[in-house]
Amino acid sequence: MTKVIGAKELQKTFDKISKEIKQSEKKTLLKILAHIRRNIQRRTKVGRDADNSPFKGYTTGYKKVRAKAGKKISRPNLIWTGRMLLAIKLKLIKHGGKLYFPDTAENDKAVGNDNKREFFALSKKDEEYIMDKLGEPIVKAMR
Repeated sequence: MTKVIGAKELQKTFDKISKEIKQSEKKTLLKILAHIRRNIQRRTKVGRDADNSPFKGYTTGYKKVRAKAGKKISRPNLIWTGRMLLAIKLKLIKHGGKLYFPDTAENDKAVGNDNKREFFALSKKDEEYIMDKLGEPIVKAMR
């Protein structure tokens, strides 16, 4: 019979890594969700979609509605009152996290806006950030 030298120590190390990852997982996911929410809010306010492309312009009819209300018409930023973007909430779920609109009215606005101008999506930088942050607990646990 072959005996593996150091197997118990190796298992203890893996157990420790696993425990530390689980402990930091929630914190890491909340950090990721908050970061993505901020990015969505920031780029939307300046009229950019997830690909950093400018939003498609307002229709002539909607420009008239906005102008009459004293709202900006030059570059769409999906803001009338600002409530929609502020309504984005984050939540941990069983195997991850989610960003969502708990308020039905704000959710309906978001769906309508996202159908015309994709704002509620991950950018390439968001994806890179997620991959980087998901690796952090593993690297920290191994130290």
